[in-house]
Amino acid sequence: MVTHVPAEAKGDERGALLAFLEEQRGGIRRALLGLTEEQARTRPSASELSLGGLLKHVAEVEQSWIARAKQEPPAVRRDESNWH
Repeated sequence: MVTHVPAEAKGDERGALLAFLEEQRGGIRRALLGLTEEQARTRPSASELSLGGLLKHVAEVEQSWIARAKQEPPAVRRDESNWH
């Protein structure tokens, strides 16, 4: 997924990172736009990956980054029992 970070954000590392994250979020939203929940769960290849699973993963990773920055435990602890 190609991302363009606007020139005004390049001088500021925080702004560039936030712009990059917003572009990535937009790509995921566009990929899911118009899909039903069942379609988002569909695995289009032999992989376990689905668009809905990718969205869930990205949301949990962002939440864990924020928790880590606040020195808090992650909201969701993943192990074999709750991975899927």
